Amino acid sequence: MARRLVNSPFGLSLQAIKGNALRAAAVSVAVNARLVAVYSIAAFYAGVAECLAPTQTTAFASLDVFSFSAPPIFSLVLIIGGTGYAMAD
Repeated sequence: MARRLVNSPFGLSLQAIKGNALRAAAVSVAVNARLVAVYSIAAFYAGVAECLAPTQTTAFASLDVFSFSAPPIFSLVLIIGGTGYAMAD
């Protein structure tokens, strides 16, 4: 699914925005709308990854994996700044 997204006209417009957002806007690419869409898609992928993470350790995917009671470890790591983040004393 991700490969089809990247190779679609939408993905090509995202590559143009990455290269030069001002130039992409000049050729009538809706830069802000595309960025909102791609951040939403990235949030979807992050949510799926967070739900499926316990299946790596248990090798079993039950319906409890997709519940909201699972600890949001990956979201916290993402918000804090990754695993290499060190807080100042």
